[in-house]
Amino acid sequence: MAATFYAARKSRYHKVAHDKKYVIVLGCSVREDGLSGGVLRKRIEAAVKFAHEQERDTGKLPTLIFSGGKGGGEPISEAESMQKYVIAQKYEGKIILEDKSATTHENFKFSKEKIKDLEHVAFATTDFHIFRSGVFATKLGYEHIEGIGAKSPWYFYYNALIREFIANLNAERKMHIAIVCTMIGCILGLLTIIYFFDLL
Repeated sequence: MAATFYAARKSRYHKVAHDKKYVIVLGCSVREDGLSGGVLRKRIEAAVKFAHEQERDTGKLPTLIFSGGKGGGEPISEAESMQKYVIAQKYEGKIILEDKSATTHENFKFSKEKIKDLEHVAFATTDFHIFRSGVFATKLGYEHIEGIGAKSPWYFYYNALIREFIANLNAERKMHIAIVCTMIGCILGLLTIIYFFDLL
């Protein structure tokens, strides 16, 4: 849990290099009226802020990839909702929609099909979600990918942090099971040595 909290805090203040050609914005639930909720808006705003900062410093505006399909109870896809939000905010940069994904893994998998250069990619998501997202992206072949951490709303933070901790454990469950089994084996081996050699 402490590691999850540390990764979330650190990601929010990480300075992403201004050499990106694409920024993938990871989707999350859309409101019943089709508008982006508070968590999703912060992800979009973090991506747009980064894009403008990079353009200011280098003259190159990255393409935003809005990634997220239409979940149960959602009137439109998360990608379309994000597009509507930035259009309402008068954003004029290039946008690509990826509207099939239903999980974080699929966000990166399906977005990869729309990207020509995997070496200059960033992704924007909520700070607590950066670590696990980066693991998925790396496994899918994204090189040197960096995460842009959007601040979690205070009312959402601790619940999300616990869920993310559990999701991280589940994502690496084989490794964690192997570690626990190794520890148990070492303890049993030590107890056996102590018993047979009467070391106590």
